[in-house]
Amino acid sequence: MIDPFSTGHHVSYARILAKGLRNRGSEVVAIGDPQLLKGLGNLIIEGVPLELQGKGEAIIREWQKFHYMQVAVNFAQKMKPDIIHFLYLDRFALVLAMSGVLGMQYRATLHWGYMLPEFLSRPLQRVRAAFEVRALRRLAARGFRIIVHSRWLQKSLAERVGHRTFDFVPYPVEPHDSSESRLRARLLRESLGLPKGSRLVLVFGGTRYDKGVDLAVKALMHLDTYWHLLVAGKSESFDEVTLLELARRHGVRERLHLHLQYIPEEIINDFFLAADVVLLPYRSIFSGQSGPLTLAASLGIPVAAASVPVLAETVEQYRLGVLFPPEDICGMAQALRVLEEKQICTLQSEFCRDHSPDAFIEAVMKSYVSSE
Repeated sequence: MIDPFSTGHHVSYARILAKGLRNRGSEVVAIGDPQLLKGLGNLIIEGVPLELQGKGEAIIREWQKFHYMQVAVNFAQKMKPDIIHFLYLDRFALVLAMSGVLGMQYRATLHWGYMLPEFLSRPLQRVRAAFEVRALRRLAARGFRIIVHSRWLQKSLAERVGHRTFDFVPYPVEPHDSSESRLRARLLRESLGLPKGSRLVLVFGGTRYDKGVDLAVKALMHLDTYWHLLVAGKSESFDEVTLLELARRHGVRERLHLHLQYIPEEIINDFFLAADVVLLPYRSIFSGQSGPLTLAASLGIPVAAASVPVLAETVEQYRLGVLFPPEDICGMAQALRVLEEKQICTLQSEFCRDHSPDAFIEAVMKSYVSSE
């Protein structure tokens, strides 16, 4: 397996895959970021550290990605594996299509559908997307099978690319709902100093623009004063100063709570269990599956989510909560009010069954042996 990154869900995703493959008698070698290899530990028989620089102008970054994949593939081919699995095809399709990946069994996981027309708003995006689609066609012609975590993405990409090379695999979730986690969640909630009777909304994850944390802050002004918002995750497009100033301008400064830092995997659940609702305020350009959505679903916590295609597909299938039009602040606030007034009976057990590590590995293995 090859993955240049170790941030976000990269380590947990690779670990679930490596553990499942090992349990089925496979030997796993990993090539990637040193922190990723550290997270995999003894689940792999060998780890090859390879760091992606990712610095400089756009053309330099593309060259760095091309060089990275060339080196990684050369390493992998020398080991003569049965399968080479790229765990993160996103933004690497072009450089892979230009590199000499031939003569092996390849699988690649594509997490986002950013090259589809639904997510393109600017001319330059459409130009790049056309090249991305051509790259996917070229990879498909070389025998690549591409794993996606949404049936909607599977269908849409197959129609766009013109190949039946996309395999649906459920996104894996490993919930750890324990008494210790619930105790820590209660203490976390108490540490926020919320007045009695408050409703706590969680927006979890990096504060990227497409995830719409600024929209969530603005939505607070349309809610009664007992509603509070906790934003937890890495500071990215919006930093603490920006969010606090935004909250001050909208008169909700006292109801915004920020935890903008790296959150260790072992305490992530605490933030979810401390919340009454998980909010996914994503913009219409968001084109993938959501880790916070799958985690909330596995823990039985209701969600209010923007009705972008992949999120809407999951929320509707498992009755996870209420949808609202993306970038509609009033609609977002109304969705939260509906969740307060209406008890949501989520299909938690069905979701956990369909997205268990076993179900994930079973689907991955089917992709590995598929030649359709």
